[in-house]
Amino acid sequence: MDPTLAAIPAGTLGARLRQARRARGLTQAAVARPEFTKSYVSAVERGHARPSLKALELMARRVGVSMADLLTPLAPPPAFDVPALSAAVRDVLVAATWALATAAPQTALARLAEAEAQAGPAWDALPVALRFRLVYLRAAAYLARGTPGDARAPLAQAADLARQLDAEAVARVQHLTGRALLQQDL
Repeated sequence: MDPTLAAIPAGTLGARLRQARRARGLTQAAVARPEFTKSYVSAVERGHARPSLKALELMARRVGVSMADLLTPLAPPPAFDVPALSAAVRDVLVAATWALATAAPQTALARLAEAEAQAGPAWDALPVALRFRLVYLRAAAYLARGTPGDARAPLAQAADLARQLDAEAVARVQHLTGRALLQQDL
């Protein structure tokens, strides 16, 4: 094993990869194909597998960051107030919903990027329903913009989160997925 990789805790490397992947709205499968499996990327992100330097370089390219970015240790997480952060993200999601309702998908996407930036490292601490709403709205904004291909990754994320919620959320994602396939003439 390369000494550079050995010096970096696997969990840190995986957290950086996950953060970069999510920031670009990619699924684990998108990062994996065709050289790796989705489960391998998942194992790397969870710190259960250490990639070779060549594999890491390929994954870094796919998520649009340098290897140095992935190898830089994470700063200790800042203390955050989840209820206050949730309220702030919820407010931005209301603005994104309004932008979608008024046929302004680019504005909606900008608001959603703002909400995700606000969540930052606290993303996983936010309530599942709030995370679901953000990725669901992102997919809807891509469809409203007329770029259904861009909606695929957020729809996959929304489907994962919907299964943690309820049947209604799952049905909403299925409906939106149908709209995306219809727009793509699939």
